Order: sequence, then structure tokens, then C-alpha cells
Amino acid sequence: MLDEIKKMINDDNEVLNILPQNNVNNRKKYRSQLTSIKNKYVDKQRELLGYIISKNNLLRKKYDIPHEDSLKKQMRAFEEKTDYFNPYQDAYEILGLDKLFYGLHKYYDNDLNIYNNNINKILDIFDQVGLSLTKDDFYFSDSIKEYMGVLISERKNGNYNSPIIKETFDNLFWQNHNMMRYILLNFKHLYYTNEKKFAEFILKAKRVILSESENNFDVLLQKYQDLVVKSNDSYLTNRGVFFSKFISKELSTNDYDKEKIDKLINEYLENSTIKNNKDIFEKLYASINEEMFINRKKFLLD
Repeated sequence: MLDEIKKMINDDNEVLNILPQNNVNNRKKYRSQLTSIKNKYVDKQRELLGYIISKNNLLRKKYDIPHEDSLKKQMRAFEEKTDYFNPYQDAYEILGLDKLFYGLHKYYDNDLNIYNNNINKILDIFDQVGLSLTKDDFYFSDSIKEYMGVLISERKNGNYNSPIIKETFDNLFWQNHNMMRYILLNFKHLYYTNEKKFAEFILKAKRVILSESENNFDVLLQKYQDLVVKSNDSYLTNRGVFFSKFISKELSTNDYDKEKIDKLINEYLENSTIKNNKDIFEKLYASINEEMFINRKKFLLD
């Protein structure tokens, strides 16, 4: 089909090139021919678009493209569980409050929606620990008590970025320019006041996690390792994964030209067979993933 379109373009260019434009009548004929050609390509564009959509649907059905890789999702869940066993971090870091508080500290770099999103995540963590905060917990100033009261109320209705919250913020911020700083200090005070309860929550969470793995941390790691192996096999053998990456342009077909691949293989793997190549690259892929995990979770091995 591509060759057909190239031929059409060349033929039409030749027609246009030989048409004279030396007088009004000839220019009129030229514009008429140009309009005709344009309409032809508009029709061809519709035809091509229909073909591409049809072909894409057929390939998606054939390869059964997953919307989300369930193995990767399970791996992320296991990695989050291992974070609870980091001996170099306390609840403040394990639950991510350090990053969220930093986001509140950098309020001047973010818009109000992002700021409120951070507050919502912090409130979720306090809820998770068993501390449901109310406006009365925010007593560093009257302005933050009023603002957090409105935000918490609107949050219960499922919208912590509602117009009324923005209106409240606009009214209060001009009265107290330190309002956002006080909110951060108030949250930190609440954390350190309840630090023991946060520590108890982490201990309880660790017991629950271990109970799902025969109360043995090595069993937990073995489950994760099994998932990694399954994920590697799925990634390397599932055509749908690669098809999806090509469609999203995460991968480029230009990088998978046969000549380029053969050149790389000959450069790094001399005198090897196709089967050996496959085995070597699968082991390399698995080793890289393992090394990345070790670097992220080095605290488990220390």
C-alpha cells in the first residue's frame, strides 16, 4: 500500500508539473486539477485510517493486549511490603510522610490542587494509622483551623479541590501569608505527638505481612523471586507486550531492524547460535532486573 501511495504522489506531481499556468484560463484549469487531486487524497486518507483502525483491532484481539500487567502489579505490592522491614527507616519515611511534608514545604512551587492532593494523602496515612483528624487538631492558627475544617468537610464528599476550598484559601491567605507553613508545622507536631502509635502500626503491619508468608521473611523473598521469574518469562515471550510498546511508541521499529540486530549480536556474541543468543539475552535481562532490585533493597541484605 505504501508503494501504491508513493506512485500516486509521483504521478500527480508529473501531471501538475506539465500543466501550463501562463494565463488566466490555464491557471483556472490548474487549480481545478489541484482541487481534484486534493479530494482524492482526502478520500485516501479516510481509507487508510479505516484500514489502520481495523488492523489495530485485529492485532489487539490476536495478541490479547493486557490493560495492566498483573504480574508487575503483584511485584510492586511485594516491594512495598519489603519497605516495612527497612531497619534504617522509621514510620515517617516508610509511609512516605517525609516526601509529602517536603511537598508542603515547597508549596510556592506548586498550584493549590497539588498542595491539597498532598494534604489528602497525609490525611489518608493518618486515617490508616487510626488517627482521623478533624479541624480541632489544627490549632496553630485560626486561619488553618478554618481552612482545614473546610477541606476535611469537602474531602468527605469526595472533592478536596472544590471551588469552595479555593475560595476559602483565597480569603484566608491574604490574612495570613504563613498559613501554609503553619499547616506543615501542625502536621509535623501531630506526627511526633503520635510517633509511638505510628511505630506500633508499622510493627503490626510487619506481623501481618509475615503471617502471609509462614512467618518467615525468606519465604516472602522467595515469593517475590518467583514473581520476578514469571514476569521475565512473560515479558520475553508475550508478543502482546511488545506490540503494545510499539503502539505507544515506547519502542521504535527502527531499533529492531534485522541488520542492526545482527550487527549487535556479532559484535557482542561471536560464533553463537540463535538458541544460544536467546538464552544469553534472557539471562542478561533477568540479571539486570535482579541487580536493580538489589540496589533498591540493599538494606534487606545488610
